[in-house]
Amino acid sequence: MLDPPETRLLRHRMIREQLQARGLDDPAVLHAMQQIPRECFVPHLPLETVYQDGPLPIGQGQTISQPYMVAVMASLLQLHGQATVLEVGAGSGYGAAVLAVLADRVVAVERLPALLEQAQGRWRALGLDHIAGVVGDGTLGWAAGAPMTASPSPLRPHRYHPPFWHNCAPTVVAW
Repeated sequence: MLDPPETRLLRHRMIREQLQARGLDDPAVLHAMQQIPRECFVPHLPLETVYQDGPLPIGQGQTISQPYMVAVMASLLQLHGQATVLEVGAGSGYGAAVLAVLADRVVAVERLPALLEQAQGRWRALGLDHIAGVVGDGTLGWAAGAPMTASPSPLRPHRYHPPFWHNCAPTVVAW
């Protein structure tokens, strides 16, 4: 996949102005954010919009998360390679792609099949073959991928059902 200098510069500016300026300094997360071209996940939007500091529409009433939120959640997980991450709500696939730079394996559960299909195509195009996409209710976990060692999610723990917690390793980091 081509990565023109213009888009690398936009990502670098996003990291400097939106992440580092707010105190996010985790080198691994900053590297992951630099590696993943956000424009691949919202191809219908102009480049100047793609790297704005906020969520963007991806269709079906869903959004791609604000870059800062993706980076903060990834940083809070403190991933160091040997991790299996469960992402609840794959959406465009951007968050899972960033996590895939940081973890050995990512399982992304999405309830909307059309969104998951698009995300899977993007992951393939980027060579991210260690992301498994699953259609379902992520709050139930995914037993076939257990045990999960980390899960970034904006949902509060009480919103997850018991099967989710049974799929987690005893030391799971959930945020």
